[in-house]
Amino acid sequence: MPPPAPTLISKPATASRSRIIYQGGAWLLNLGLIAFIAAAVSAGGLYFYRRSVDRTRAEWAAQVEIQESELRPELLAQLIDLSNTLTVTRELLQNHTISSNVFTLLQETTHPKVQYTTFAFSVEKQTIEVAGLALSYQAVAEQVRILEGQSQVAKVGFGGLALGEKGLISFRLSITVKPSLLKLRSPQS
Repeated sequence: MPPPAPTLISKPATASRSRIIYQGGAWLLNLGLIAFIAAAVSAGGLYFYRRSVDRTRAEWAAQVEIQESELRPELLAQLIDLSNTLTVTRELLQNHTISSNVFTLLQETTHPKVQYTTFAFSVEKQTIEVAGLALSYQAVAEQVRILEGQSQVAKVGFGGLALGEKGLISFRLSITVKPSLLKLRSPQS
């Protein structure tokens, strides 16, 4: 037999090349199989987790229904009405003008040597107009300083100083108060 003709591609090289391609393909197949198994396990885990959550939700809903049925509907309606009434009352009180706070302010800030003789209060202008008598000019000045030192007083104006009968000093004050003075105060303040 004649010797085989020489070829450009040698046989050992072809076998080694196909083995490399086969090994590379096996590696890619193994990686794809691992990814598929991981995805299947994740999907299964999510499926069972979802079923568990749905079961828990259903149990809780059943418990809520049982507890709601145990409540007395008439008592529940009364509690809701009371809550609504308290809410409306709180809103009314927060928006209501409490002019008696003006008297409390004057009571707490009047100098012992001062006597008010007239009083007028304007809610719209938030202004107190008073006329009074004092034993001395110094008492009038101290009264103005006391009022100016109050956090609820925005401005104090005075005038009409005159020496009156029996040596008493007559004066007029115009006291502008802050809007917060006319609102309901909490018991702590």
